[in-house]
Amino acid sequence: MVVRGAPLIGATAAFGLALALRHALDDISAVVAPPPPQERAAAVRARAEAFSDGDVALNRRIGEAGLPLIESLYRGLGRPVNILTRCNAGWLAPVD
Repeated sequence: MVVRGAPLIGATAAFGLALALRHALDDISAVVAPPPPQERAAAVRARAEAFSDGDVALNRRIGEAGLPLIESLYRGLGRPVNILTRCNAGWLAPVD
């Protein structure tokens, strides 16, 4: 997808956020609805912890997969490697 121009970039980001929030709301609603009311808080907490743990594991795997590439580049260049990261950046990721 190619998106150019500040207004369109902003609108695209807003729709992306709306879709991501919708997914999160659907996910947590599926967890909250089945148990009786007195068990819902624990169910939501367990889902949040599972989500967090899953994100940490995913980002660790990203870092582990990228490390050999970075090491190889470092050996080839013989100098430190500059890396531009985004949200999912191994150990640099926001959850852990």
